[in-house]
Amino acid sequence: MKQSILIALFTIQIISTPALIFAWDNNSIDHTEELSFTVNVQGEKAVEGASVSVYDGNTILAFGKSNAQGNAQITLKNFTGTSVTIKVRAAGFKYLVQENVSVSKGQTIRITLTSLNIGLETKDQAKNEIEKRKADFETEKLKSEQKSEDLKKETSTINKKTEDLHKDVEKEESTIKDLNEQTAEELKKAEELKK
Repeated sequence: MKQSILIALFTIQIISTPALIFAWDNNSIDHTEELSFTVNVQGEKAVEGASVSVYDGNTILAFGKSNAQGNAQITLKNFTGTSVTIKVRAAGFKYLVQENVSVSKGQTIRITLTSLNIGLETKDQAKNEIEKRKADFETEKLKSEQKSEDLKKETSTINKKTEDLHKDVEKEESTIKDLNEQTAEELKKAEELKK
């Protein structure tokens, strides 16, 4: 009977051991790891504040924002080593999706964004508008200065003509006075002759 019990226990142990070994192997082997890498975002220069998202299919794995040097630090927890999709959004740049990206620990992935030229166009438009207004102001200033000079000349001419007219009037008045005096003398002589 003892022998039967020992045989039964030994048989159970042999049968259950492979299952234990298999279960132990599956639980002890970790197929995931934590992985950190950098996404460097550039336009004409480093892009600060870009949103960097890392996806596995439709599932987001991690997210980061780029700093002043354009670097976004990304950490993937429980990473299985599959290729990922990197999506980058930044104000003034086209939305970028880069698929099937293989990543490794410590790697730097450089992303170059294409500018929408919104800021540049607005800046150029503002600069052109300022230059146009400045040119218009200078033109109007010159016109005003010219008008002022013309008015000064016209005023001077009018003043000269007025002075000349006053002189002419004074001459005429003097002539009229002389004529009046002559007429008075002639009348006086005529009256004396009548007597």
